[in-house]
Amino acid sequence: MPLRKAFSYLFFSSLITISLLTLSSVANLLFVKVSALYLDRSAFGTLSCLVNMMMIIMIPFGAFQSFIAQQIAAFDAESKQHNAFCLFNIGLKMSVMVALPLAGLLFVFDDYLTQLFHVSSDNVFMLAGVIVVFLLPFQIFLGFFQGIKSFASYCLPVFMESCLRLAFGYSVLRAGFGITGVLFSFVGSYTGALGLCCGLIKKKLTNPSLNSASCNFDTTVLRKNFVKILLSFSVYGVLVFSDILLVKHFFTPEQAGDYAAAANIGRFFFFIPTPLITVMYPKIVELHRTESRREMRFVLLNITFAVALACFAFITVCYFYAPLVIQYFLDASKYLHTVYLIRYMSVIMSFFVLINVLLYYNIARNRRAYLVLIICGTALQILLICRYHDCLRTFMQVLQWTSASIFLLFAMLTIYEDSSRR
Repeated sequence: MPLRKAFSYLFFSSLITISLLTLSSVANLLFVKVSALYLDRSAFGTLSCLVNMMMIIMIPFGAFQSFIAQQIAAFDAESKQHNAFCLFNIGLKMSVMVALPLAGLLFVFDDYLTQLFHVSSDNVFMLAGVIVVFLLPFQIFLGFFQGIKSFASYCLPVFMESCLRLAFGYSVLRAGFGITGVLFSFVGSYTGALGLCCGLIKKKLTNPSLNSASCNFDTTVLRKNFVKILLSFSVYGVLVFSDILLVKHFFTPEQAGDYAAAANIGRFFFFIPTPLITVMYPKIVELHRTESRREMRFVLLNITFAVALACFAFITVCYFYAPLVIQYFLDASKYLHTVYLIRYMSVIMSFFVLINVLLYYNIARNRRAYLVLIICGTALQILLICRYHDCLRTFMQVLQWTSASIFLLFAMLTIYEDSSRR
């Protein structure tokens, strides 16, 4: 019976989440295609550099989202809804307090960052700072919806943001505003998505007692959990998203644009399995609280198998139909020579996705040993890239071998801990 319940949860929750987030991913892909068509190779590389920089800056935000989701899922499993809403309110206030100083740093170091990454447009990092101010509160809302397993509320703002960004981005690029207009489209899309989140949260606050109830949890334990999650996501974010920044620094703007084309195809796939991870994470937290080890392994194996199948399909398409992928998703006249890069990227992103599944599983189970592996693997990857970057092919080979090694070691560590802890 417990396994049947776990399967029903995975099936129905995944169906809703996959449907909406897949449509969101399609909108993101169309946004990339529109950007590739209207921006030259150098500007496209700059846009990818900015997006990846924001992803790295967003690492603490993403960690905070996962922390909120983890704790709220635990409170929800213990029927402590008042603690869940109290933690959400605290997180929302902290998000604004953290986002504003980060935006200020981007404002102050705009000129330095422009020179470091060979960016020709002015004030793009200042605009990135404005976007950051909208991103952190948005992540807190998503963490709350994920924690209470309200996946429709989780997916709708994500879908809305993607569609608005596509519409705004297409309009400003057609009008000739270039990369500056694209960044303003991010501001508009996140503003609309935050408005929707506020409307959805009001429906969850219909019970007045939830608003007025006092907080009743140990903040010391929460701080320890947050530090562990923050460190995990920080290291993993550097592992996955530092590549385009290193390419932008070591290679020419045109080569960075070529790499960005392959990276954007890979990033598109990277977020495809996100619905499955989104569904798995709060469920593992709940099962861990009730010590349902058999059900936890069942959920992990099913999610990993589904993600592995998606990875295999992605690699197959990229290896045999890479020219068609470029033709449909990018601009064939500019990027047809990047076929070999896309093939490498399909393998690299597949390993990163599988590492992501194991990362969420181990975080949900409050483990710590995996942190040493992730930290050492990330440091080794950066050192090897700094040593071997004579051409883009060598660069990709380093990423391929390091990502594969980290995944295999991570999988063995997870299996060992699952089998050794009764």
